[in-house]
Amino acid sequence: MREINPPAELFVQLPVKRHAVEIISRPSVSYWQDAWQRLRQNKVAIVAGSYIFFLTLAALILPEVIHYQYDEQEIWNAHQTPSLSGETAKVVGENHLQFEPKIIEITNEPEGIAGSFDPPVSSPHNLRLVGDPLTVGVVVTWDKMEGAQGYRVHRSRSADTLGLPLEDVSANQLNFFDASALESSANYFYFVTAFNSFGDGPSTKALEVRPIRALTLQDALKINPEAKIGETITTNAHIFGTDYLGRDLLARIMVGARISLFIGFGAPLIYVLVGIIYGSISGYFGGLIDDFMMRITDIVATVPELLVVILLQVVMGSGVVTLLIALVAVAWARSARQIRGEVLRLREMEFVQAALVLGTPFRKIVFRHLLPNVMSTVLVVLTLAVPSAIFTEAFLSFIGLGISPPMASWGTVTKDGAQVFLTYPHELLIPSIMICLTMLAFNLFGDGLRDALDPKLRGVS
Repeated sequence: MREINPPAELFVQLPVKRHAVEIISRPSVSYWQDAWQRLRQNKVAIVAGSYIFFLTLAALILPEVIHYQYDEQEIWNAHQTPSLSGETAKVVGENHLQFEPKIIEITNEPEGIAGSFDPPVSSPHNLRLVGDPLTVGVVVTWDKMEGAQGYRVHRSRSADTLGLPLEDVSANQLNFFDASALESSANYFYFVTAFNSFGDGPSTKALEVRPIRALTLQDALKINPEAKIGETITTNAHIFGTDYLGRDLLARIMVGARISLFIGFGAPLIYVLVGIIYGSISGYFGGLIDDFMMRITDIVATVPELLVVILLQVVMGSGVVTLLIALVAVAWARSARQIRGEVLRLREMEFVQAALVLGTPFRKIVFRHLLPNVMSTVLVVLTLAVPSAIFTEAFLSFIGLGISPPMASWGTVTKDGAQVFLTYPHELLIPSIMICLTMLAFNLFGDGLRDALDPKLRGVS
């Protein structure tokens, strides 16, 4: 046998690709272990998944441990700004809500009151407070001004302007009780002008007032059972503030998160399960069965969700169950189409054909061969369907077709905040940010999950 010795220059050393080395040196792991390892390398997806986990945990725990129920009202504390601590409040009795004006007896009319040539009056003297300024009322008093036919009391939020007049009082009344809506820890400026037939005189100097929170004994006992009239107590903190009825926004947003996450997870789980069963049957059998079943999904997919919600509300009334059924009734068609496409592809694969040749029953082919291979698609569809369901619930509740008051959801809280956005923007911004962050987290986690479950994307950046 002739020995062949080819020269060395005929051989060229080729570089080994990094991906090939990675495959050779990679330890043996299962499909799901490999997917988890690649998911952990996606830092954005891990952060998004952590946010979803902690939001779910907070929605379950926080409404049970915070001081307020989602529907508990504190009318005296409406539109409270966010705060990490409570405020000091004085407990007052019912007599603080009553006012007896200080009247002086005028025996002789001051010169010039009846005359048509009276000179204009000057400003009243010595404008001052009576007692403590409280949110239930502020009492101001002043000295008598000769030549005045009456006094006009003004209140402003600025020391540079008189503001709108509160009330005109007679010449023999030398004090005024302001019981209009007063906010605690806000600065108010009071002015008093005297007037006669010639008009107003100059105003007094500004009297700056900073009201103290005042609570009736009935309201104080809800916060501190040992509260007594005349004492001061510390109110509970409202981390996210309160709404127009004094309801705690943190409690309402967390209860709303329960409902939003329940619908966000529940509706996709149900309609994806229906889509798996429907799409697997349609894709596996094909032919006329596939055509007939797909025409049904085409019809269902064309029905607007809003119309289904309205029809179901007429029959069943509004609520979580109605909204859940409405979302499932329309959205299952989309998942059925996606599952059907995967089954059509998989049924032509060699391992499925081999199972058919060996006489494997239909049930075993579906559950042992087809479904395990479409699970990656199912998980991605499910993850990306959750934010869509959350937004749909929030939108329908916002327009009044979802969750009904007093039950809280992100849609109803956002709706309440939108009505006072210009004055109290935090009541709209906080729930809106929660909706945006949650939808963004689910989308980022879904993208990361899709990349981790697709072996073809290994090493792709």
